[in-house]
Amino acid sequence: MGAFARWVIVLLLVCSAQQGTVGDLHIISGGERSALLALYEATGGDHWKYRDGWGGPVGSECRWYGVVCGMVVTPSARPREKVAVLNLQNNGLMGQVPTQMEALTGIEGLMLEGNAVKGPLSDALLRRFDDGQLDVEPKSLTHDIHEVLAQVSYPSLLCGDYRAQLSVNGTASLERSRCRERNGKQTREVYCERQEGHTYEFDRFARFGRGRVCEITAGA
Repeated sequence: MGAFARWVIVLLLVCSAQQGTVGDLHIISGGERSALLALYEATGGDHWKYRDGWGGPVGSECRWYGVVCGMVVTPSARPREKVAVLNLQNNGLMGQVPTQMEALTGIEGLMLEGNAVKGPLSDALLRRFDDGQLDVEPKSLTHDIHEVLAQVSYPSLLCGDYRAQLSVNGTASLERSRCRERNGKQTREVYCERQEGHTYEFDRFARFGRGRVCEITAGA
């Protein structure tokens, strides 16, 4: 065998070894694959608008519709692929986001707006959201609260009570007690003033309010 032929064989062996290594790196963990399949099953994947590739063989997950992977370094210092973003906006998903999604430990973006899905997400994903490591849309996936109430009372004042109510549909109302005035002076005649409007911040209050009613008593 001539020298040229031997070099050709060596190069083919090296390229084959490198391709095998790269292929391994592009395979996500079994837990992440199971998480994606659980989402597919829980949200009616067979009826999604787009589902190209979903359910394909091991190693194909990063080519599934809406799945974006990124390279990360594992504790063994060996880089490998992880699901970084899941973008399935306006895709016909319905139902509850399954708890198995917490296996996506490196996910940074979960984009599910425009679907009939509901939360809350698992505690592990919510911790990532609270720590600023995960962007979630819609924010309604971060809670299961339908109404937020806030009441403030001032016992020492006749006209100092406030009550704010926010609803999941975006409506907002504010009620407060007021004292009528006559001849420029405040009387002890009390009436209720009510204002109604709309808010786009309900999900923020619902996530961090930690409850449905907040009562504050000011003064003694």
